[in-house]
Amino acid sequence: DTKEVLIMIITAVQLKLLFDTGTKLRAVANLTFDDMLVVHDIKVLQNNDELFLAMPSKSKKTSGFQDIVHPINRDTRTAIENIIFAVYNTAVNDNRSLIDVRMISPTSTSRTSHILPITCIVTS
Repeated sequence: DTKEVLIMIITAVQLKLLFDTGTKLRAVANLTFDDMLVVHDIKVLQNNDELFLAMPSKSKKTSGFQDIVHPINRDTRTAIENIIFAVYNTAVNDNRSLIDVRMISPTSTSRTSHILPITCIVTS
């Protein structure tokens, strides 16, 4: 088995603040990876003073919900939380109900500021 590390870059975040929902739901975000893949409907929720994310899910026939997309490991979840919470806080502080952020590295013109290493096992 050979391990190959591939890099995925979060290239855009779109976030819509929601007001007076009567629930814990505060915003809905979309993440774009490598300008090729979009994950829609990541929910920003608030319980007391703590923000947390709910990944996109579907209703199960029996009961409850099942995630459609979710991070496999803690580092990936933390990276996604950090970027979405930063955009959420910017939207709240700037009183913007809709925010669309393109990720640009401060040191170059390439989009490399939010990199998620993805390990793939390539077999022959």
